[in-house]
Amino acid sequence: MPGSDSDGITKDENLALAVLNWKSYVKQAIIWNVALAILFTLVIVSAFYLTVYTMLRQKKLGEIKNDFINNMP
Repeated sequence: MPGSDSDGITKDENLALAVLNWKSYVKQAIIWNVALAILFTLVIVSAFYLTVYTMLRQKKLGEIKNDFINNMP
């Protein structure tokens, strides 16, 4: 079973990681998460709109059908 990077470190040792330009690294990491969240939100809102639109259209067609059948002699 492969271990983690800190397997060789005892309790009295510390692991320090220096990252140059850490702000740009964080921005790059966050921008993809934000972009995907916006994309998925748009997909969900679009699906909801399409569902409501289809339901209202089906209701209108059902009313037209009922009116047609009721007006038959």
